[in-house]
Amino acid sequence: MKTVTKRAFLLLLSLLLPSSAVLAQSTVLKGGTLITVNAKILRGYDLKIEGRQIKAIGQNLKGDKVIDISGKTVTPGLIDPHSHLGVYPMPASRGTSDGNEATSPTTPGIWSGDGIDVADPAIARAVAYGVTTVQVLPGSANNIGGQSTIIKLHGRTLDELLFKEAPRGMKHAMGENPKRVYGSRKQLP
Repeated sequence: MKTVTKRAFLLLLSLLLPSSAVLAQSTVLKGGTLITVNAKILRGYDLKIEGRQIKAIGQNLKGDKVIDISGKTVTPGLIDPHSHLGVYPMPASRGTSDGNEATSPTTPGIWSGDGIDVADPAIARAVAYGVTTVQVLPGSANNIGGQSTIIKLHGRTLDELLFKEAPRGMKHAMGENPKRVYGSRKQLP
């Protein structure tokens, strides 16, 4: 009985886990214009990808799957240094807005990561336009609004999105927004 149970378990496990052949599949984007991170423009080149990594750039590359990108351009992922993705999620409503903690003109202990809605549809839009990494800042209601969060736009949970090695920045706003928020309360920002 133990042998049958062990074999059934191994069979089930083999059906559920992707095979090494599936994990090793490669995709070649063929014949496009590639713009490199150091601003070189390579026309008529191929880009070979395995999993989530670029494995080769060249001409006449072979792959398990080939996609003709003639007439199209591939660039490195874009980085947005000033974003409110997730803290002002779409569709906008007061109930889902976590961009500002307008209880005091200075709130340095606030961390924007605590307010990020990872289900914000704007994240998928940003990815569709080539954005791969963003710095999510608190809003501009306060002179010091809190700490920023840097996220990479792949993953399903905040823990998967977080760029853990990145230092936190501090949001500082001056001008109309703090004056408007605190002026309406007859309070200096």
